[in-house]
Amino acid sequence: MKLHDYEIEQEIIGILLDSEELKVLIEDKIFPVYIDEGTTGDAVYYDSELTDPITCKMGSVTSVMHFYICAVSSTMDNSNRIIGIIQDVLEGEFTNPWMRIRAVGTVKERSDSKYAKTMDFLIEW
Repeated sequence: MKLHDYEIEQEIIGILLDSEELKVLIEDKIFPVYIDEGTTGDAVYYDSELTDPITCKMGSVTSVMHFYICAVSSTMDNSNRIIGIIQDVLEGEFTNPWMRIRAVGTVKERSDSKYAKTMDFLIEW
């Protein structure tokens, strides 16, 4: 059975929450779209964009989406470290469910004395 994009998002969040190294830095502070008001310390938020599937004569074969995840911290070093751990944890091929994840770009920002680094992952499933 083909999974929907929101189900793939939940799989990815589960993979991230299983990372002990990441938990040390952000605990379970992974939020959809924006970081909840009042959240203290380092945290991440994510968003996604479904793109056209890869198709063949027989129909849809592979679904594709961009998954954007942003690490926010009071220091650039922590922001970079968090996003580096996320990349190490997510990049690769998974079997249950099958999905291929690769980083395709990053953006750095600074606002309100916080540093943010966003990584764009391309996910196929």
